[in-house]
Amino acid sequence: MNHHTLIIYIFVSFFYIISPGPAVFLAIYNGAINGVKCVMVSALGNIPGLMLLSILSVTGLSTILLASATLFMAVKIIGACYLIYLGLKQILANKKV
Repeated sequence: MNHHTLIIYIFVSFFYIISPGPAVFLAIYNGAINGVKCVMVSALGNIPGLMLLSILSVTGLSTILLASATLFMAVKIIGACYLIYLGLKQILANKKV
């Protein structure tokens, strides 16, 4: 791996790590309702879960990328369409309330 790729990886990883996600919101909720002990249990359970998901994601997508660039592009397009669907679903759900 060259230095340029490593710097980009570190930059992206930094923002991936500091961005709040569902686990952070769950920790805030658990802390407000159940206290610090529950937050610690949730956080310690979240760490191996995220690590497992990251490993599976990286190995699966790299396998697809190595097998076929066209198949990888299809996965990206399907993922983008799914995100658009979720966004529209959320917007329409907010209008109904």
